[in-house]
Amino acid sequence: MKNAIQLILIVFCVLIFNTGCEKDKEATPEIQVADLVGDWILDSLDFNGITYIPGQNMGQLITAGYDYVMISLLPLTTTELGIYDHTGNSGLSSDVRPYTLSENTIDYGNGAMVFYIENWKTFNGTVLRLKLISSTISISTPINGIYSLTKAL
Repeated sequence: MKNAIQLILIVFCVLIFNTGCEKDKEATPEIQVADLVGDWILDSLDFNGITYIPGQNMGQLITAGYDYVMISLLPLTTTELGIYDHTGNSGLSSDVRPYTLSENTIDYGNGAMVFYIENWKTFNGTVLRLKLISSTISISTPINGIYSLTKAL
């Protein structure tokens, strides 16, 4: 009988502990669309162990065979996101498409470019770190590159 009571107490404690952990997970904030609205400017791109900085060494990406070498999120609205890019072949251009934000992932243009927000836990509204996880725009896009952007004032 004593063992049965101890077992019941252990199960009860485990259930309470697990329930508390689940509530903590649910309380973790996600970035909302309103947090992204504004003008974001590229500071750097970390890709294949190299940090590329606009105006300094971004051209090395073109030389290495990558099309998209910079990104700046143009003024966002709650429904559209603009991508400002510099490609090896076509020069500077901009592209505005609808996007969705879900589970700290930005899906730009229905899969055209998908970014994971690397700093979603520490996001302060002024610095954004986006990891490019997929792209259908170009086969030469720096997949897994991490873009560091700062919100323009």
